[in-house]
Amino acid sequence: TGLMRYALYVVLDQALLYYVITRSVVSLRGLTDVMASYVMGVAVICAIAVFENLRSWLVFESLRAPLGVPPPDLANYLLRSTEDGADYMRAMTTTGNSIAMGFVAMVAIVWHLYLSRLYRPTWLGVALVLALVAGILAAVSRGPWVGCAIALALGIATGPGAKLRILWALAFSPVALAALLLTTQGQRFIDLLPIVGTAEAGNVTYRTLLIDRAMIVFWQNPIFGSLQYIY
Repeated sequence: TGLMRYALYVVLDQALLYYVITRSVVSLRGLTDVMASYVMGVAVICAIAVFENLRSWLVFESLRAPLGVPPPDLANYLLRSTEDGADYMRAMTTTGNSIAMGFVAMVAIVWHLYLSRLYRPTWLGVALVLALVAGILAAVSRGPWVGCAIALALGIATGPGAKLRILWALAFSPVALAALLLTTQGQRFIDLLPIVGTAEAGNVTYRTLLIDRAMIVFWQNPIFGSLQYIY
């Protein structure tokens, strides 16, 4: 029965979505509309995420009891603390957990690179990207931060006008770095970053050790795997 239930989940959550998108999005205009709809929706989620982070109040969690919705299976790390004692509520809105919240915002930010030249008036594009960046910061989830930084670097360095964008990025980087180093909030943000930061450094150390041990097991049976993998 468990297999039948999860097979139904796969059909509804993935196969149906794939079928609808591949049959309805048949042109560049259609793809652009889908991307824009996603970005606009996520911008609203990000605005709520900022509220959750600043007020330390998970808005939608209070709806579980009256709606009879059980808590999520994935444990929520709701609080992240810096070395100087500052605590940050990790926003998640309707996404289920803060990591998912961060990756949802990350995709929207990356898509915004393409959509930004299409917004009219132009201030709408600026407002959207500010909301999206604020939302991904409100999630206080370092994995999406790293992924977003890599994706933005690739987006800036490729495509038409890449050289000009790289020059602007190089010119702006020292200013951004100085702002981070000279302000209290900037120093706390650096403290939250993986590897260079000290907040919950054990999480990074654990993953580093896990990769080291996993590679030992991988190289023992690199092609077909081990029959004793469970151990």
